Amino acid sequence: MAAASASAIAPTHVGLLERDEDAAGGFTELARKLSADSVNVVLATAEGRATTYEVARGAAESEGRRTVTAAGLAVESNRAEDAGRGRTTRRTTGPDGTVTTVRTVRDPRFPAADVMDSMQVRTPGDLVSPVKGSRTVTLADSANPFSLLAQLDSLVADRRDVEWTGERDGDGRLRQRFPSRRAVDQRQPVRVLRLRSGWPPRQRR
Repeated sequence: MAAASASAIAPTHVGLLERDEDAAGGFTELARKLSADSVNVVLATAEGRATTYEVARGAAESEGRRTVTAAGLAVESNRAEDAGRGRTTRRTTGPDGTVTTVRTVRDPRFPAADVMDSMQVRTPGDLVSPVKGSRTVTLADSANPFSLLAQLDSLVADRRDVEWTGERDGDGRLRQRFPSRRAVDQRQPVRVLRLRSGWPPRQRR
């Protein structure tokens, strides 16, 4: 047993974390159940709270995840891949029954990465909020992803004529087109773009 003034970490025989004790007497304990196609982990604390995490693999690169909090609230998600079309669909159901479906496609510039193709949020009351996204790039050399001439990202929200378009040239500058169709030429390099609930998105420098 660790001294009251010290912290201690206990791993399993294969090096996985099993118990983490802090100097104040609190602890986190992990219990795992492994099988050929699933993992179940229960995380328990000194307060008697337990959270369960489950991951299960299915056919054709599909995967299911389930998290149950100490309050008994469950979040479930399922991921399915369409390797032939380069698409991945993830469907997440929240504790209140709200379903969020996100479809991603391969980034045209970096095929190992994903970009959002569409997202739909559906509430238990059958309210639906759809978002459609797209990305196109222009490269000086199709075999060199760093030879970027222009990148065009577009988002269309809620089936309305509301569109934000950001076009980045090879120097990292961005040309934005807002719902008013007014073009704004940003002369300073862009670092981070943050999307917010209103339109257009703000630019953080």
